[in-house]
Amino acid sequence: MQVLVELMVAVANGQPLGGGWTFITSHKLADKFDFDKQSLISYATKLTEPHFMDTYSVIQAQINAEGDPGARFHTHSYYTAENADGGRPIHTHTYTYVPYEGHEPTCTEAGLGYRYCLCSEVNEDYYDDYQKNVVIPALGHAWGEAAYTWSDDHGECTAQHVCTREADHIESETVQSVYAVVTEPSYEAPGLARYTATFENEAFAVQIFEVELPQLESETFTVTFVDWDGEVLSVQTVVSGGAATAPEAPEREGWIFTGWDVDFSNVTSDLTVTALYEETGPAVTLRGDVNCDGAVDATDALLALRKSMNLAEITPQGFVNGDMNGDGTLNATDAVLIMREVIAVS
Repeated sequence: MQVLVELMVAVANGQPLGGGWTFITSHKLADKFDFDKQSLISYATKLTEPHFMDTYSVIQAQINAEGDPGARFHTHSYYTAENADGGRPIHTHTYTYVPYEGHEPTCTEAGLGYRYCLCSEVNEDYYDDYQKNVVIPALGHAWGEAAYTWSDDHGECTAQHVCTREADHIESETVQSVYAVVTEPSYEAPGLARYTATFENEAFAVQIFEVELPQLESETFTVTFVDWDGEVLSVQTVVSGGAATAPEAPEREGWIFTGWDVDFSNVTSDLTVTALYEETGPAVTLRGDVNCDGAVDATDALLALRKSMNLAEITPQGFVNGDMNGDGTLNATDAVLIMREVIAVS
């Protein structure tokens, strides 16, 4: 013991180690404490008086707790003087942990046992580091491949994986999916919709389920084009999703054609499409001229009668012209008065 103390004092004073010193410290102390002996020599100023050999482990543990290098947990490196007899080259220790029966570590709980390190691959005069009552870290989960289950309506998706070490250790997560139409169905082709499930647990991958949307079934519809007085201009048969062809709208003096009142570019039902006009100049007042064409004839009487039965639409000026008795209405009486006007003129 005194030899070891003298050696530590020498190291502390900066004196080089000779072969004799290395021989003494390598062969005179028990192999069980060889690592602690070497580490302690490296930090000689930590020891100021002799100790029993077993206390070197305690002292070295205190050195480690103070944050000095060379910590004797898991793996570390060490070396002796280069010119020492039996010196070992720099290398890394890898410990083997052996649990005591009944104290094996689990996925979540630490175990208790002993550890050892054999360095015979470095030197035949192998170094044996052996420690009892060592806490063996918990193993951690070893998750198997995740399985994914969709609900019948694909509104939910459940992910689950099981630990390969302990089958009763299970992680699962159920999330609501997000629905989106990727391609709308048409009369020519089916569409595509997608359900997407995203999990908070990063161990679970994003899941996508795609479904086909049925192609739209074709039907046949009728499109009827009429003038503003209800006169039929064109009747067309159109397959659903198709477009009708607009006829030529009649020209009317003092009025300009502005379009049709219903969109017929994508037909999905029977349609009646009416021509629309706007006045281009001052209104022309002509008693009995219901259709505002500048003349009074039987057509005006018929239009007034149809208007009174809600079978046709006329312009505000046509209403003024057709109100023959000035009672603010347009009815069969006005139609008769218009016919009398026509007969009288003829």
